[in-house]
Amino acid sequence: PILVAALAPKMLALAGTVGDGTITWMTGPKTLRDHTIPRINEAAAAAGRAAPRVVVGLPIAVTTEVATTPDTVTTTTAPKPQVVLLKAGKEPKLTYKKGDTVRFRVVNPTAEEVHVHGYDLMYDLKPGKVRTVTFPAKLEGVFEIELENSATPLAKLVVNKEEILHESLSGIVIAGFGDDEYFPVMEQIELGEIFLNKPKFNRIETLRISADTPSVIKPFAQSEVVLSFLNGISPAFERKVIREVAKIMLEVPQEVIDAMPGVGPKRKAAYTEKVDSVSEEAIISVIRKLVDFKERKHLQPILQSIEFLPKDELAHAASSLVNLSSFQKRMSTTEDETVGGPIDVAVISKGDGFVWIDRKHYFKPELNQHYFRNRNIEARSESYGEIDGNGQEGSDETATKGPQ
Repeated sequence: PILVAALAPKMLALAGTVGDGTITWMTGPKTLRDHTIPRINEAAAAAGRAAPRVVVGLPIAVTTEVATTPDTVTTTTAPKPQVVLLKAGKEPKLTYKKGDTVRFRVVNPTAEEVHVHGYDLMYDLKPGKVRTVTFPAKLEGVFEIELENSATPLAKLVVNKEEILHESLSGIVIAGFGDDEYFPVMEQIELGEIFLNKPKFNRIETLRISADTPSVIKPFAQSEVVLSFLNGISPAFERKVIREVAKIMLEVPQEVIDAMPGVGPKRKAAYTEKVDSVSEEAIISVIRKLVDFKERKHLQPILQSIEFLPKDELAHAASSLVNLSSFQKRMSTTEDETVGGPIDVAVISKGDGFVWIDRKHYFKPELNQHYFRNRNIEARSESYGEIDGNGQEGSDETATKGPQ
């Protein structure tokens, strides 16, 4: 039999269509159940072939310790978090976020008092007895913890507020493949000010391509136009429509009830309570139908197309979406032109790594061979200046010459 090593959807389809099955290595049961087996079986059935073989490769350890091995392998006991023990002579740093519960233990050979400065908290210590101290971290800053009577420092308490100041807010996006990842992962991180020589950050979102999520389009910063393209409606316009529909559903029935002749206040209140309940359910139903329609008619067809695009067309799709946002800002008379055209376009893949597809500025060919090979252009380019065979720029007149 011909067994094809496959994991990506297209390779599994190939293995099921023309091969006799696939071989996997260290693939977990969930991936096999939800991704590998269904896709290769579907491809084989579509080609009129018998159910393919799926050969699962797993690491196996051989041991003579038969009695103890099952317990060792199957039992994983997570260590309990240790509460730090403070002693005189050591001064660790205890770091918490505002709102957390500060927790530490203290011991001293003689009777003492523990003083948490800033919080003005005092705790008695008995000779040689360990005392556990807990209190909420309500104040941010750096505070001393010391033995009061002997003025001996025990630790520094650092309470960091989790919120990032708007003035220092920025962000970074990390995308690509880890050593053990077959599908790409994207991490969106929010960056803030420096606190105690360390930058503050929050992980906003992690997106993983998988069998359940084969493709994703994620805009950043100026996302209005891209989301309008994906969903078939402007987010701002959608919010306006939902607000107006909700307003009509809630206010019009109330106006009808108020206008009823010969109906007392108690009965009107009962009618209002009943109508409000029905109106709220209707509003939720409208929103759900709208979301379902957007996903079925707009978002899902686009994502399904993205799933099967080759790498160069993926780059073109990303470039087109940025150009679309730039064009909308340029044409708008009420918004500032805050989006420029795409300057650099690159593709990251498991096989080729980081590959430039398009780049605005000059760069050395020998450091970016994928770019020239994929675009099939020569090292000498009039658009970016004259470059000799060694990757060096030519004369000043030629090197600074812009596109004609």
